[in-house]
Amino acid sequence: MGYFNKIHLADKFCLVDSIQYNKKWFQNSGQIRTNTGELWLSVPVKTKGRFHQNINEVEIDNSKEWRRKHWKTISLSYQKAPFFKNYKDFFEDVYLKRWAQLVDLNEHIIRGVLQFLGIEKELVRSSELEVTGRKTDLLIDICRKSKSDGYLSGGGGARQYVDLERFKEAGLLHFFQEFHHPVYSQVHGAFKDKMAIIDVLFNCGPESGRYVKESGKKVL
Repeated sequence: MGYFNKIHLADKFCLVDSIQYNKKWFQNSGQIRTNTGELWLSVPVKTKGRFHQNINEVEIDNSKEWRRKHWKTISLSYQKAPFFKNYKDFFEDVYLKRWAQLVDLNEHIIRGVLQFLGIEKELVRSSELEVTGRKTDLLIDICRKSKSDGYLSGGGGARQYVDLERFKEAGLLHFFQEFHHPVYSQVHGAFKDKMAIIDVLFNCGPESGRYVKESGKKVL
């Protein structure tokens, strides 16, 4: 939910796909609620011998039967949620298609979810902007190449790696996201936060957009 709140707060959103893929991040994983507790679903990707590959180079390992398994698990877990049927067709279609690149799968889901949430934003990939640099220099180049006057970082750990002086020297603004996870009604018992975005969609339906939009703000 915090990811989509960040998109809502931005004027233009950059999908940073030109940096090194890290299997400890969440590009290929999400957590859902089941009747026996929380469960991580991960899209298998090819990493053997590809340690230095960028996110936009990551290939999905379709030798494994992940699509059928994922959709069956999601269906069984959320079929009794109030608004499961409202979004079922979109996500079922996602799992029917054989995806080759992880970045294409992710962007397709992000664009679909943004429509459901009522969030209209321009999306661009960093690989399309041909940005260069690392850490703060990379963020500054994203701003310049996308003709933006500032950058919005996530909260928490982002404050430790962003060099605010470099932004000032570059004549750019810098904001941090201040996110507070809302509580909403869920199937399967007491509320658990940090679930995949489908959790709020299936449980809250049209109200999901309000929850996402009102859960955070940007601060200098």
